[in-house]
Amino acid sequence: MSKYAHVDRQKLEERLDLLRHLLDTIPEEVRQKDAPPVLPVSLADSWGTAKERGKVRGLQTGLEPIDNPKFLGGLHKGSLYVVGGNTGVGKTDFCCNLLLRTVLRNSQCKTLFLTTEMPHWEVSRRLWQLWQSQPVTDEGVFGEFPIEYIDNHAAITVDLIRSLLAEHKYSLLMIDNLQWFCRAGDDTAQSTGAATQAIKQIAIEFDIPVVLVSHLSRAGYKDFLPDLGDLKGSSYIEQDADAVLLLARNYESDANDKTPDGMVYPPDVTRVHCRKNRLTGKLFNVFLRPDANMYLHEDRSWYARA
Repeated sequence: MSKYAHVDRQKLEERLDLLRHLLDTIPEEVRQKDAPPVLPVSLADSWGTAKERGKVRGLQTGLEPIDNPKFLGGLHKGSLYVVGGNTGVGKTDFCCNLLLRTVLRNSQCKTLFLTTEMPHWEVSRRLWQLWQSQPVTDEGVFGEFPIEYIDNHAAITVDLIRSLLAEHKYSLLMIDNLQWFCRAGDDTAQSTGAATQAIKQIAIEFDIPVVLVSHLSRAGYKDFLPDLGDLKGSSYIEQDADAVLLLARNYESDANDKTPDGMVYPPDVTRVHCRKNRLTGKLFNVFLRPDANMYLHEDRSWYARA
């Protein structure tokens, strides 16, 4: 079995139990006393950091509008990227494509993939299918990609994510999906806000890009493009996300089935619409078409029409 195939859950649960015990037994005043002091950062130091960070490109994905420094400039450390769309539009497939593209273009891009809607082996199967579109498809090379999983079980919490990132050095975190952290019976808006805020803090604290999948608030987006307000808990997502990429696809093959912008999208064309971009402020579209292995390629013929 690959060393990336599983995590020793028993040891992890023991550590979490110990942490919970300590949090319950150590007085709050002691924890505050032992906490590192919060010190202000001078303008000079902040500007020096800004200049250094400005020289560093984000992780390259091979998708020109995402990698272009005029738009997103890749996947940047400390940034939260939300991928939203209706059920069945291909959010997980898009993230698998994004992951494989990123790993191929960035050596030692160790990635933690939290999947709550399918087992880890199903994600690997999809990655393997995408891998078949590459010039060299050696299984040994594929098996050495630095990708690790935590899949669908009750132990997936924000605290678990933080403990894993603290113990291991990851370059990218993917979470599918945000709604997992919004438990039944909770206030949806408040639980979404708490989750997105915590995940954004993780991106900053561990200085890595985080790709977070989110569902829409209601189904039925078959004939128009989703917008920020269609995301579940949208106001909190808009507040915490650095970039929001919304996926849309025309489910019908009828050539008369147009979107409000007058476009007739073939059913296999996925439109990725950047509806928020805190990094440069530029909004853009990416049009993608799958090959026989579901590997997504840019369809540049649509750019001039959108």
